Amino acid sequence: MDISGDGSNVDVYYNLKTGTWTEEDSIGDSNGYGHASGEEDGSTGSDEDDCEIWFEVYQNDYDNDGLVYWEEVNMYGTNPMEKNHYKFAIMVCGGAIGDPAQPTFENTIQHAYNTLKDIGYNDEDIYYLNVDASKEGVDQIATKNNIQEAITNWLASRSKSYGECFIYLINHGTDGGYFAVDSNGDGDLSDSEDYIRDYELDSWIDQVVYSTCTVVIEACFSGDFIDDLSEDNRIVITSSNGSQPSYGISGGEAIFSKAFFDTMGIGLSYGHCWEAGDSAVAKSIHPEQNPQIDDNGDGNGHGTTSVDHLPVGGDGLTALSTYP
Repeated sequence: MDISGDGSNVDVYYNLKTGTWTEEDSIGDSNGYGHASGEEDGSTGSDEDDCEIWFEVYQNDYDNDGLVYWEEVNMYGTNPMEKNHYKFAIMVCGGAIGDPAQPTFENTIQHAYNTLKDIGYNDEDIYYLNVDASKEGVDQIATKNNIQEAITNWLASRSKSYGECFIYLINHGTDGGYFAVDSNGDGDLSDSEDYIRDYELDSWIDQVVYSTCTVVIEACFSGDFIDDLSEDNRIVITSSNGSQPSYGISGGEAIFSKAFFDTMGIGLSYGHCWEAGDSAVAKSIHPEQNPQIDDNGDGNGHGTTSVDHLPVGGDGLTALSTYP
């Protein structure tokens, strides 16, 4: 059985401080983090019983809060035997009730919400806003003011320096960095208060303290948000670039987000989730949609119309080692 350069063994060096590993598998290698195969030694032309393995490495986490012993004692000064709430999510379904595309948005965000619950998020750690307040789990009706309040008050009052935040927005977007939400409830999206600008969202998130903040925007032209949202310790993921629409299946879900949350549901990193969403788009009838990712803080998103493996253009290393 051949799964690595030396046959049946995969040798990795695990760093207790960072929670990552190197050697025969590492972040940014050719076939993915937590994955090894016999083909990496270039022996595909001969029969060596090549096979593959997917794996994860964990440290002791006595209080089961996702922060390992070394982090709590040496980085954050928290009690490693007492559970800390440090992962928080804001979910936003914008748009307007009655929009023909709204069922696709609703199906997608319900999938997203259920996935967070399935992987261990408590209700108290999720703030869910929707223009339709009757939906399961909704905490507040989605308006521009309420979304701002959710980030600058609810999230800012909970997240600490070791916090890991996740913000997901889905609905229409327009060229230039606009996200749609029917803030006055009149059933259309024609008023100035019906749009959140890229720089506004950035200014709200700037008021939150965190270790890592991951922002995922499922909307047409959502890549235009990247230059404003990009900062150190932020992972910015968009379903399209700044010049293309995003697509969904009528009566189903958004193509990028469905694959993204399917992958999140099996416990993989944000980077692997992006790769899955990117692959789904590249194999669809609209590969030009072109999802983007920026996680190095340089303000430039990357992604091609082909199936991409991270890192791409210097982006993706942080996402590959960050888990929901």
